[in-house]
Amino acid sequence: RSLDLLLATPLSSGSVVWGKLLSSVIYLVLLSFSGLPITALCYLLGGVGNANVCGVYLVSAAVAFFSGALGIFLSALMGRTQAALAVAYALILPSALLVWAVFPVTNNELVLPAALIITAGGVALSLLLVALAAERLRFSLDERPKSVDEEDRDAIIGLAMDRRRFPDSIFSPPASGKA
Repeated sequence: RSLDLLLATPLSSGSVVWGKLLSSVIYLVLLSFSGLPITALCYLLGGVGNANVCGVYLVSAAVAFFSGALGIFLSALMGRTQAALAVAYALILPSALLVWAVFPVTNNELVLPAALIITAGGVALSLLLVALAAERLRFSLDERPKSVDEEDRDAIIGLAMDRRRFPDSIFSPPASGKA
């Protein structure tokens, strides 16, 4: 609903996408950092090291950034919230399992390098998805092909007028060629 209003402003499509992404990701990062006192307590008691704490927070921020970028890209691609949400969930779970399978870190010395690799890959993929979403939003919403549901909705509300459906000619739109 608000996308049409945002696209009517002088903002570029990239700034709309970045604003949406950062507004959703900042909330997740702040939520993640709210657990920092408990993590610091574990660190002080000797349960975890610096590399583990930094690695977990780096990967958490990268996963939040990637999930937000994927959601925005799918939303711009599909145009329907429910479909974009279902596909995003279906893609995020296998990608998390893939990262876990590729980097099964059991050695504490490998935690930080693995976290840096995962973070760099997640950020690079996220930047690509954001650029593709911004490119998709450059086109007007009217230029995209309508789905079957949108055509049915337009016909139900009366936006697609069919001259044969009007009972009389008083309220019908003028025919082409007649005044």
